Amino acid sequence: MRNINLEFTGFNFLFVSLSGASIALSAMLLVLPAQAGAQGVAEIVVTARKREESLQDVPISVQAISGDVIESQGLVDFQSIAPYTPNFNYGQSTGASDFLIIRGLGTVGSGVHFEQAVGQITNGFFTSRSRLGRTVLIDTAQVEVLRGPQGPVIGKNTSLGAINITTRKPTDEFEFIASGGYDFEASEGFELQGILSGPLTDNVRGRLVVNYQDRDGFVENRVIGDDVQFREDLTTRLILQADLSDNFSAEVLWQHVDLERNGKHREVFACLEPALALAQGFDCAINASNQSQNIVQGVDVGEPFTIDADLVGLTLDWEFENSVLTSLTGYTQSEIFDHFDSDLRPVEQRNIFNNEDFDQFSQEIRLTSTGDNTVDYIVGALYLTNEMNGTQDSNFNPSVGGPPPQPPVRRHEIQFADTDTLAGFAQIDWHLSDVTTLNIGGRLTSEERNGQKIQRMHEIHTDNFDPNLCSNEPTTTHRPSSFRVCTTGNDGMQPVGSPILGNIDKDNFSYNVSLQWSQTDDSMYYVSTSTGFKSGGFDLRGAGNPANFVFDEEESTNYEIGGRHTLADNTVRLNWTLYSTNIEGLQLSSNDPATITQTVVNGEATAEGLEWDLVWAASDNLNLTFAGAYLDATYDNFLAACYTRPTQTAALGCNVDLDGTTPEDPEEAQNLAGQTLAFAPEWQYVAGADYTWNLSGDLDLRGSVKLMYAGEHSTMIDNNPEGFQDSYTKIDASLTLLGGDDKWWVAIVGKNLSDELVYHFTSGTTTCARGAARGGTTSCLFTTVEETRAIGIRAQYNFR
Repeated sequence: MRNINLEFTGFNFLFVSLSGASIALSAMLLVLPAQAGAQGVAEIVVTARKREESLQDVPISVQAISGDVIESQGLVDFQSIAPYTPNFNYGQSTGASDFLIIRGLGTVGSGVHFEQAVGQITNGFFTSRSRLGRTVLIDTAQVEVLRGPQGPVIGKNTSLGAINITTRKPTDEFEFIASGGYDFEASEGFELQGILSGPLTDNVRGRLVVNYQDRDGFVENRVIGDDVQFREDLTTRLILQADLSDNFSAEVLWQHVDLERNGKHREVFACLEPALALAQGFDCAINASNQSQNIVQGVDVGEPFTIDADLVGLTLDWEFENSVLTSLTGYTQSEIFDHFDSDLRPVEQRNIFNNEDFDQFSQEIRLTSTGDNTVDYIVGALYLTNEMNGTQDSNFNPSVGGPPPQPPVRRHEIQFADTDTLAGFAQIDWHLSDVTTLNIGGRLTSEERNGQKIQRMHEIHTDNFDPNLCSNEPTTTHRPSSFRVCTTGNDGMQPVGSPILGNIDKDNFSYNVSLQWSQTDDSMYYVSTSTGFKSGGFDLRGAGNPANFVFDEEESTNYEIGGRHTLADNTVRLNWTLYSTNIEGLQLSSNDPATITQTVVNGEATAEGLEWDLVWAASDNLNLTFAGAYLDATYDNFLAACYTRPTQTAALGCNVDLDGTTPEDPEEAQNLAGQTLAFAPEWQYVAGADYTWNLSGDLDLRGSVKLMYAGEHSTMIDNNPEGFQDSYTKIDASLTLLGGDDKWWVAIVGKNLSDELVYHFTSGTTTCARGAARGGTTSCLFTTVEETRAIGIRAQYNFR
């Protein structure tokens, strides 16, 4: 059973001080006079709790990004919206999973075995595959970033938060919207989009969206002479709505995604032997260039990455006098292929091929009150089942720049996992008085999972299984088991060709309790506690040790005090949240570059801080925004591998003995307790200003600028000092000409105008600059980098 500590450790002084300051600021703003002529801030309606509510009435931390901002600024995916949302981070890794992080907490690592603790929901339908976050955001009405556990209402895999996407819906009148854009710098290329919407019959409406993008990359590959990662994406969405009777309606959703990318935006730096690295073609610098070339059997095959995915959903609504009965039936399938050059240079040494097939079916039924009662409620049930089948093929040709000559081999891994989930949930909002509301929610979940993996060794480039490739005799010329490419079982690892099986059967109850008090009609305070849950999983990468094939579940506990204020005659909106989130069983994995394997570890961490979002309509023409976050996120317990570039000594924390060897033997691990988590800058903020000039009649000119700041933070799980990103400030700006009663607009858009070169996810490798740095020592680091300065033009016309 979890121990719940109501004391915010190391947080009491900050908590009391900021609470008082926030309440005092709210009181001051209550008497702030409105600016003459100011029309006020627009109301934001969110569906974070599965009903439409004003953002100012919701007792959770939510930041919403409108579809207009997404379209006009050319924000295409989760990674591009993350800088606009303090305390949210999305990273694209080079392995088999990406990561979503909220408040410095998230499932970080690489492997098909990982599901995220930050759920992705599109029009009410949930998906658990992190790489679908790369799919293009098209025709989006709003993206809501929900911080903190969302277990009771949203449910599965939302122990740290959720991303709630609402698309635009069919219109009652016909419209055809054509839009496009061209980027001149960074990811040079174009985007085209067409939208057709309107009535099909008296009772049926439809909306069809087609989006096509063709862009170059922004990292120069010095070997092939192209900029990578270039991309060609096609996304299609169809929504049909039908009024089947006065109180019965249906909505069908189909979305197809076809993403084709090539090349990786990786760079090598921190080389152990710089002179040798330069001789091998590495420049060992972060400068938007690399030297990878993926050679297979003498041919450059590139580094293709593809996603072919479909989301199909059916939503049925029956309206009664005081409630709505809703059924959501969803199906998701995705096929992901990822082929990359693991040696990071133009030689045929290491090639990795990842394939993943995923299928998911879900059925949710819920009854929701209309919101006009003394006690409002949501009650429902969810059934979800999914299956993942994956393979990883790794070609090892160690005779090229590797350890003493050994024959080339192909490691073939077969990966499988399935999940069956059954849950019942309820949320009650009890309006105790006109100014006080008690909210109580809970979800009981029963989940069963099965996993299996097999590793087989083949002759390179063939399907010929050869058990002799894994001979472990001391005199053999074959690869030793210590390299983890081949194993025989005498070192605790599973013998090659033998399956590892695992099963998880887990029940969990997650809850939330919050109390809201409305000081006035425009000022609300709340205090809350909530819990979240994500089940354990299976370590599906590498040779594998049966003893740790199954890793444990995550459980989170969150406390918040917040305020929601609409002030100064509706010209100022101030929302703030103080929080403390603790997570036990935090699922993390880090790459062991010497063995090409992942180690999954359950840790414990706590994140505490303040989030705020301030909007001021200073006049009819000027809007100012300032959103930010203060974050103190630290490990309470986490055993991580020691870093070897530079070499971590016992004095630097590499002092945990895992194998029980003699004191003279180097230790294997470090305990990061008390250290800051990766991807957790102490301060983040986004400051913006929008000004509109009326040129004549219905012709307007709008200027917009945003400053996005992030403090120093680690980009490596092991907190390697070489992997820290310095603080930086990015500047986005746009100039938009609007006319025809908002029928058309043309914009010049600049992103990252300060041209900050930011590295995002960093890991070590043994493959570059291998002179004295042999035998598994990390010889350099590589990192994925974010897009450099981008300038483009965008336009839209509505033929309504």
